[in-house]
Amino acid sequence: MYNFFEKLKDWALNEASHRYPDPFTLKAVYSIASGSKEELKFSSVEGILRVIATSMFHYKDEELAKESSKLVVGLTHRSDVVLDGAIIFNSILLKAINNDESLFSIEGKLELLESLKDDVSSNHAKETLRTLQTALEEGFSKDKAIITIGNGNFVLESLGLSTYYFLSEGTEYPFDTFVKAINSYWEFGADTDSIGFITGSLIGAYHGYEFLPQNLIDDLENSEYYIKLADSLYDITNN
Repeated sequence: MYNFFEKLKDWALNEASHRYPDPFTLKAVYSIASGSKEELKFSSVEGILRVIATSMFHYKDEELAKESSKLVVGLTHRSDVVLDGAIIFNSILLKAINNDESLFSIEGKLELLESLKDDVSSNHAKETLRTLQTALEEGFSKDKAIITIGNGNFVLESLGLSTYYFLSEGTEYPFDTFVKAINSYWEFGADTDSIGFITGSLIGAYHGYEFLPQNLIDDLENSEYYIKLADSLYDITNN
């Protein structure tokens, strides 16, 4: 974790290396690097994005993956809702990676959300899970989901909406769902890059990156490098 923070610090201090960084992440890195005792009670969704790496690395050990997700998030974001977001994101990622049978039916998805209520501590996270259950049962439209769940930078909005997209349509219609996610700005803008990232990671964990058209993969900046990293991660976790 120390080595990870050193890399994070190098990234933060080299402004030419990042685009549109989360200000709360930068503030946390600067505070820790300077020895500040400031509380890192941030609740931006960017705090949980790195969970995908720990979940992929520890996907065979559910408890280790859960604790790793909380640790890597708590490095810069330590609010209850962000830690709950890490738990939710990690749990659903593991189910997706392992093609768990809970994702095969609406009943299984509802039970999965119900079980997650015992794992989170904040009332806001529990309420978000209840809202997701209602949305699945009633089949919310995209607009209704955005209005009800939210699509902003707050962790439980972006994560909640992404989770709804994945559970409602992503297992059956992966590319169409991904396109819907990255176009979730509605009438007033939104954190569509995080929503696209989270939704895409869940869909990719379930289907593999092949759900994307080949031209999008070919046109991705440094695509060969990312595929090489993914292959290396797979080799490490399976040896």
